[in-house]
Amino acid sequence: DALKQLATSDDRDVRVTAQSLVRVLKLESAAERTARMDTALRELGDVKLPVARRLAAVRGLAAENDTAIATRLLYAFPASTPAVRQAILETIFARRKHMPAVVAALEKKQLPAAALNAIHRTTLLQHPDTPLRNRATAILKLARPVDKKTLQRFLSALNEPRNIANGAKVHREHCAICHRAHGVGFAVGPDLAAEFRRAEETIVRDILAPSEVIEVGHETWVIETTDGRALSGLLATESAGSLTLSLPGGQRLDVLRKDIKSLKSLSVSLMPGTLAQVLKPRDVADVIAWLRSPPSRRVLFDDDDTFVKLLIDGKGTAQIVTNDKHNGSAALRVTPPQKYSAQIKGWAFRIRQNPGPSEYRYLHWAWKAPDAQGAMIELADNGKWPSSDKPTRRYYSGKNTTEWKATLISVHSPSEWKVVTRDLWKDFGKFTLTGIAPTAMGGPVLFDQIELLRKLED
Repeated sequence: DALKQLATSDDRDVRVTAQSLVRVLKLESAAERTARMDTALRELGDVKLPVARRLAAVRGLAAENDTAIATRLLYAFPASTPAVRQAILETIFARRKHMPAVVAALEKKQLPAAALNAIHRTTLLQHPDTPLRNRATAILKLARPVDKKTLQRFLSALNEPRNIANGAKVHREHCAICHRAHGVGFAVGPDLAAEFRRAEETIVRDILAPSEVIEVGHETWVIETTDGRALSGLLATESAGSLTLSLPGGQRLDVLRKDIKSLKSLSVSLMPGTLAQVLKPRDVADVIAWLRSPPSRRVLFDDDDTFVKLLIDGKGTAQIVTNDKHNGSAALRVTPPQKYSAQIKGWAFRIRQNPGPSEYRYLHWAWKAPDAQGAMIELADNGKWPSSDKPTRRYYSGKNTTEWKATLISVHSPSEWKVVTRDLWKDFGKFTLTGIAPTAMGGPVLFDQIELLRKLED
């Protein structure tokens, strides 16, 4: 009864996990299962519901080995928003037995061919069922590499004025899910910060036709499991008993060797091959300019689930949550009193009045504490925390229930997401930031998009 109640939670992660347990433990009747799936299918098509709720509905159906679900998911595809569409495709292509429904949706134009990435296309064009493969080929054969005219449009934009701020935005929205650059994004594919050493024309070609040249070590691998799933990603590590796939969004998936039916590599990229239709020529020129420019910001935390492992001390807890965030796909949730580390590996950020390369002046972050008395951020200088009797290198909003003096930002605890930008040099003078302590007072606090800035953006 408790699990069934959690299976209807508004928290996406709780809901999906509880539904999985209900299914694995066989705690629901056939009628209850049908009702659960009907509810999920109804919710995913309801645009009035928050996107997190609709994504939870799709994820709740992902493990169902039922071809009828594939047909109904694809029926909802045309009216779905981009995030939900991506979740639908991930769910559909996770099982080989769903491919007939995919081909049928392509033929009915419920699913546009342009929505498929190179892996999806290869899956259909190499399907072992000859009639199905022939039907897919008839639809997808019209898809051709980027033509010379399109390529020239994008190359011509390289001669126009660039907008670095837009380039950063393009990276966050279209690249960061697989590529890390200037501290932003997930290191699934190659680090784009190295791209500035290559010719811009080559970078444009790689963006528009990502599968033409696959960098060694970044081939896409497909694992077919004994229970009928098809898993694709980059091969991160392997051991005697398992393989680990690296997935977009920084996720890692361990697959036991005993559960592997087949394993093969594909000469295609995880990167979508439809960016020529999605991006404008100036977007590509801008993102290249952003990659080439010295970073004006340093991301300390934004979506990266490995951040919690850096906070090694403290009696509180720290976890990544996806159901409530200010930016990107996740936020950091800290319970009282705090989680912290005074010396984080790789952190030695100099705070200066006139910051040069790799130096910064401002701290920017978002926080939310609807059920707490207050929220605080504490900063370490060269591995040392500030004295408790001085407000140096501590910021707080709400009620300070600690014994430490701190710099007040607001007398009100942030009941909703609040964005804060502070001048570190003006408040505390020059120092070297080596650690951080997200602190919760009287209840849990959410933190997101914690960044250092060299200058205030327009």
